[in-house]
Amino acid sequence: MFQHLLLLTGAAALVSAQGRPNSGPIPGCTTTSFQMPGWLITDLTYDTWGYNNLTFTWQNRATEKTGIASCSVALPAPTSGPKPTEYECEIDGSQSAKFWANVNDKDQVTIKASDTWSCNDRNPPTSNLTYTGTGTLTTPANLTCELLFEGRKLVKDCKSTSPSLLIKASLQSPVKLTPFYTEGVTGHNNPGCRSNPEWIISGISYLNQTGNGASSATFENLNLVINNPAIGYQASCVLTPGRTGRLRCSGSEFGRLRPDRYVVETSATLDLFTFEFSLNQTWYCDENDPATPISLTAGGSATLPIECHITEDTGDGTSSRSCRVPGDEDISVKGTVQSQKDLPAFSIVDPVLTADGCTVSSIFKPRWRFNYFHVDKGKEGKTSKVGFNIILSTSKSGLGFPLSITQGEKPVSLEGESDDGTWYRCVIGPYDPYEERLYPKECTLKWDEATQEITLRANWECSDLDESSPVQFSGVSTSKINSPLVCDTVEDFDEEGVIYTRVECVTEDPGYTWTAPIKDVKWT
Repeated sequence: MFQHLLLLTGAAALVSAQGRPNSGPIPGCTTTSFQMPGWLITDLTYDTWGYNNLTFTWQNRATEKTGIASCSVALPAPTSGPKPTEYECEIDGSQSAKFWANVNDKDQVTIKASDTWSCNDRNPPTSNLTYTGTGTLTTPANLTCELLFEGRKLVKDCKSTSPSLLIKASLQSPVKLTPFYTEGVTGHNNPGCRSNPEWIISGISYLNQTGNGASSATFENLNLVINNPAIGYQASCVLTPGRTGRLRCSGSEFGRLRPDRYVVETSATLDLFTFEFSLNQTWYCDENDPATPISLTAGGSATLPIECHITEDTGDGTSSRSCRVPGDEDISVKGTVQSQKDLPAFSIVDPVLTADGCTVSSIFKPRWRFNYFHVDKGKEGKTSKVGFNIILSTSKSGLGFPLSITQGEKPVSLEGESDDGTWYRCVIGPYDPYEERLYPKECTLKWDEATQEITLRANWECSDLDESSPVQFSGVSTSKINSPLVCDTVEDFDEEGVIYTRVECVTEDPGYTWTAPIKDVKWT
C-alpha cells in the first residue's frame, strides 16, 4: 500500500512542480529597480565660456524622475594637491540624485552617479523599502565641438555625439547586486552590420526517396546553411513538413543564459525542381551607437547550381533523387534592404524584464511550497523522521522541480530556542547544479505530531539577478499539514539484525500541496 502511495505522490510532485505557468513581469518602479536600474542622460552640452560648464538632463529609469545637472569641470586648481579627476554637479530642485563629471583633453566626458529612491507600485505599497544605486558611464562620451572667438579668446561650444547616454546602476540597497544585462542579438555591434546584404549558402543536400510501402518508406530530406557574414550569424534550414519548398530555419537565438529582446528571423523557400532559392531575413544593429539601434529586413534570390542523380525503380518499387552542388561549393546570394526601422534607445542590450524571481519574491512575498509530506515512525511508535519536497514559490518557478528534505538522525541545539530535543538538522537531497537553486542551502526543522505543524528555519540564496554575487537570505516558516495521514506497517531490521515493525505515513491525498509564508526574513 505504502509503495503505491509513494509512487502516486512522487508523480504528483512532478506535476505540481510543472503545473503552474509563468506569469509576466509586473511593470513599474519595483521591477525596473531590481532588473534595470540606472539613469538616462540627454541634452549633454559643454562650453568653455566661463568655468567650463557641462550640463545635461538626467532621468532615473525606475522612478522616471528627471532633473538638470550643471557641472563646473574646470574650477581653479587647488593651492595644494593634485587637480580633481571629477567635479560634483549642482542638481536643480531638492533631488536625492548626485552626479560627478569631468571632460578630458580629448573632449570626452566621464560621469558618475548616485541616487536614492523608493517605489509604491506594489500592493501592499513598498515605499518603506529604500533603493540606493551607483554607476559610471561604461565608456566616456564623445563630444563634437565648434571653436569660437570671444574677443581674443578661443572657446569651445560642444555637444554629445549621441542623443542619449546610459549609466547602468549597481544596487547598494536594499540588496547589493549588479543586474545582468543581455549580450544582445547576434552581431548587433559588428562593424559591418549595416553593409550591403549578402548571404553564403552552404552544405546543400536534398534526397527524395519513394518507398514501396513494405520494405521501404517514402523519405524526403533537405539541409542547407545560411550564413550572414555582416553579423556572423548562421541558420540551419530544413523542409517544413507539409509545405512544399518552404524551409524552416533557426540559429543561435536559443540557449542564451538570458533571453534577448530581439532574435534574427529567417524565412526561405527552395523550388525542389528548378532550385530557385529566395530568402528574407531581419537582423538588428547598434554598432554606431547603442542609443540609436535599428532593425534591417533584406531579401535576395538566386538559382542554385544544384545537380541531381536519379536512381530508377530497380524492381522493388523504389526510386530516389539525390541532389547537391558539385564540389559542395558555397554559393553567394546578393540582396537588397527592403526596410529599416528605428528602435527604442538601448533596447538591443537592455534586459528583458521578467516576472518576480528568487530575489524579489524573497523580499516581498517569501513563501515555501511543499508537497509529498511523509512520516517514518520508529519501532517504539515514536516519530523518527519526517520528510517533504520543497521549492521557493515565485512567479517564475513553474518549471522548477522541488527538492527532497528529510529529518536528520540527531537533535541539535539552536540559539534562542529551548533545548528540548525537537529540532533536527535537514538532510537536503541532490540537486542540479546548473539550475537555479530555489530551495534551502541549509536548514533545521521541528515537527509537532500533536498539532501536525512543521517549523523550518532555512538559509537560501538567490542568483537570478546577479550570478557573481548571490543574495543570502534566512527566515522561519511554520505551517500545518491539513490533510489526514494514512499509514502502513512494514518490517525492518535494526542494527543487530533483529526484525522489528515500523509505521510509514503519507498524506491521504497524494497530490496534497501547501504553501507557508516565511517570517523574519533577513538578507545580506
